[in-house]
Parts: sequence; structure tokens; C-alpha cells
Amino acid sequence: MSENRLVRAYNAILHFIHETLRHDTDKKTLSQHLDAAQTRAGEEFTELTPDEIQRVAGYVERDLHDLARTSSTETADAETLAAWFKFDVEQIENFAIEAFLSAADQTRVELARLEQIAQAIPIYHSGEVTAPGVLRCETCDYELVLTTASEIPPCPQCGARNFLRD
Repeated sequence: MSENRLVRAYNAILHFIHETLRHDTDKKTLSQHLDAAQTRAGEEFTELTPDEIQRVAGYVERDLHDLARTSSTETADAETLAAWFKFDVEQIENFAIEAFLSAADQTRVELARLEQIAQAIPIYHSGEVTAPGVLRCETCDYELVLTTASEIPPCPQCGARNFLRD
């Protein structure tokens, strides 16, 4: 799968969140960081519509909430991230690891406040962009392995469009 403009925007939003979290002295919420990253992405990715930027920001938020929900420890670490991605962390760029871990910690704080929403297991749909990892087809249980942030294709085995992250 080649990196398309939505995937580039996904990676950029994740990077922007990571950078603002590293330099946050005001203890902003993840939602505030996400809003700022979404605004910055809108300024830098002029070929995308505001709706596309908002959709990609939603993908990032979904993945961060899913990571925080599935993490059993107070602070996410490389082992937690590897379990969530379901493959060796060394395959992922160092920036992505740091970005996900720092953002996931902030997300965990917000998830405590939004526990009811966080309990829902997200369904991933083909055409959406997601973080690297393994998605399982809801129809045939095919495991789709994504080694980078990617646009989710239809299931290569049965053509279904809905996936779960185990």
C-alpha cells in the first residue's frame, strides 16, 4: 500500500500531537492537542478539505483511545505498544513509538473521564486510515497486517469492509 495524502496527514497529526505534548507546560487535554494538530494539518495540507482533515484527526483519536483502552498498565511502554500493534516494535519508526506512547498517556487520563465511551470496541472500516498493527476481518477472521500507518483496504480474502483490532 503506498502512502497517500490521508496517510501523510495521519502521520503529521500524530507528529504534531507528539511535539505539543513534549512541550506542554499548560497541561492541556488531548482534545486540545488534537484540535491544535488538526488546525496545523489543515494549514500544511492545503490539498485536503477541512472534512478530510477532520476525518483523519478522528482516525488518530480513535487509535489513541483504542491503545489507551487496551493498555493494562498506568503508563504505556514499548511492550504495551508491541502487544497493541501485534508485531515487533523495532519495525516501527522511533518517532511513531514516542508519539503513540506520549499521546496514549494523555489519552488514558481522558479515558478515565470517558470510561463508558472507551469501553466500546471500535470497528475499523476500509477506506479509513489507521496506525500500524493487525486488524481482523469481522466476516472471515483474516488478519490484515499493516506495518505503517495505512489506508485500510477491503479484506483481501473475502472483500468485507469491517475489521477489529485484537
